[in-house]
Formats: sequence, structure tokens, C-alpha cells
Amino acid sequence: MLPATISPSTSSELERLLAATRAALVRQVFAYGIGTVLGATSLWLLFAFLADWALRVPHAIRVFHGLSLLIVVGVFLWRDLLRPLKRVPDREGLALLHERAHP
Repeated sequence: MLPATISPSTSSELERLLAATRAALVRQVFAYGIGTVLGATSLWLLFAFLADWALRVPHAIRVFHGLSLLIVVGVFLWRDLLRPLKRVPDREGLALLHERAHP
């Protein structure tokens, strides 16, 4: 249980810990999101290249593949980067997460 008053040194240490936790969490979300977007993009580009190279697809299909690439990038950006970045907990949420991990 925490005491009723927190000393200034403890408070600054707690703020530093929460800031470091938030920065680490944002770095993890950012790395995961960018990695997922790059992975999905490279797989789609590989598929489009192989389809074009092996099947000699018409120009309309190439345009469709380009538009599909934009949609794939947009979906993965939204799903794996932007939405999780919005859900990073605030100061109180980070304190609760830290307290649960280290009772």
C-alpha cells in the first residue's frame, strides 16, 4: 500500500518510470506496425510481380494490382499501427499496468 504522501524524489522517479514505460510501449507498437505493413506490402508486390511475369496480365489488371496494393497498405496501417497507437494507455493506465506487473 502506498503512503498518503509521496516524496518529491519518489514522484520524479515514478514519472521517469512511467515515461520510460510509455516510450517502450510506443516503440514496440511502432515497430510491430511498420514491420507488418512492410511484410504485407512485400508479399503483395511479390504476388503482383509473379502474376505479371508468369501470366502477362493486361494493363487493367496491373492497375487493379496497384489499387489493391494501396488498399492493403491502408488496411494494415490502420489495423496494426494507427489504431494501436491510439490505444496506448495514459499515465494512470501505465501506472495500473506497472502495479499489476510488480505488486
